[in-house]
Amino acid sequence: MNYNESINYLNSFIDYEKLSSYNYNDAFKLDRVEALLTKLGSPHKRLNFIHIAGTKGKGSTSAFIHSILKNSGLCTGLYTSPHLLSFHERIRINSSFISKKDLISTVNRVRTAVEDISKGKGDFSFFEIYTACALLYFFKKNVDFAILETGLGGRLDATNVVNPKVAVITRISYEHMDKLGKTIGSIATEKAGIIKENSIAISSLQMPKAREVIREHSRRKNAILFEVGSDIRFRELGVSDKKTVFDYFGLYNTLKDIEISLLGPHQILNAVMAIGVCEILPNFGVPFSENTVRRGLNLTNWPGRFQIVKKDRTIILDGAQNRDSSFWLRKSYERIFTPLKIPRSGTPFLTGLKKKPIALILGVLRDKDVKGIARELSQISKTAILTKANTPRALEPNILKEMAEKFFNNIILADNLKTALEYARGITLKEGIILITGSLYLVADALKVLKVKVKF
Repeated sequence: MNYNESINYLNSFIDYEKLSSYNYNDAFKLDRVEALLTKLGSPHKRLNFIHIAGTKGKGSTSAFIHSILKNSGLCTGLYTSPHLLSFHERIRINSSFISKKDLISTVNRVRTAVEDISKGKGDFSFFEIYTACALLYFFKKNVDFAILETGLGGRLDATNVVNPKVAVITRISYEHMDKLGKTIGSIATEKAGIIKENSIAISSLQMPKAREVIREHSRRKNAILFEVGSDIRFRELGVSDKKTVFDYFGLYNTLKDIEISLLGPHQILNAVMAIGVCEILPNFGVPFSENTVRRGLNLTNWPGRFQIVKKDRTIILDGAQNRDSSFWLRKSYERIFTPLKIPRSGTPFLTGLKKKPIALILGVLRDKDVKGIARELSQISKTAILTKANTPRALEPNILKEMAEKFFNNIILADNLKTALEYARGITLKEGIILITGSLYLVADALKVLKVKVKF
């Protein structure tokens, strides 16, 4: 196969990321993935993994860990989803995405294995096939560590064929309730499914029921569990439009005045999780280096997460897609774009810029909590420009309006993001701020329309 044939082959598999409704328990089968990987030489059993699940922050946490490990000199793989501009972003080693040449050879190997075990395409999904490609590619390149972010849930996710050195559970909130369950406990059960027998796990600050589920699952698996809030603590020192600063009080180390370039108080939690993982890794031959941790955190880029773009306006891009994410987006905005305040004791810099008029552009996927998102974002803007991302899962603006109109005083409908931006520029003039949010798909559209150079 050449490159285009490889792409067509990948796209021939069902892509659940583009579907809003399907039977979760029937769609995902780990034994199917296991069989494929066994045919490929079992790369999932021959590498060192860090496995990350959760609702909020798993991408940022993955990026933080990846940056620290690659800056320590380790050959480090990273597998994430979804992508922003190209699915090559999902598979990378250190600073490089998988190349066209490597993609072709890897897909060829996977295709042969698929045909051997199923006499055709079988029932594999795009994510399962691409996960197999990632694991095979990391094995071929002999990475020292591979960091895997789950696609959906954890228990049945295609990445859950690995036995990781550390399992990481980021903050859990309501998402995909038609698939993972309608309670925090049921969602946490799916996420905690990545914690394996006699393993080590680390969990973020959690709601009480999620914490209870993770603790019980760890106990049953005889896993050592470290928790942020008890075993690991932190103190926020300041948030601005340039950096976030905090102190870290960990398992074995105390680090003061840590600076990260990802913005918002919620990113502290993700960075704290990453440091916690690095404190555990000496058990597996990776020395802990404060300088490397600081450098890795500071150099982490993760586009589309409270990303401030300076064009003819100040534009904020954020992929918040549920109420919890929207809450932290609101908090980040309020912390950064508020009148200057006298800092509390210990804060190294003033937080808050002068308030400016804000125009909210919102586009949400069909299976998301529209009312929860609107409830949070209406607290920073009473005018909403409703549009849709370029994906089959996008909610039509007129339907979005019916679900969100009670939260806003003024609603404008736009068929696409380009039109929405024209409306937003008219509302804010040059001194204003435009906030584009509701979905990473919409953020991806914005990066293209605004011609922003993306740096990972």
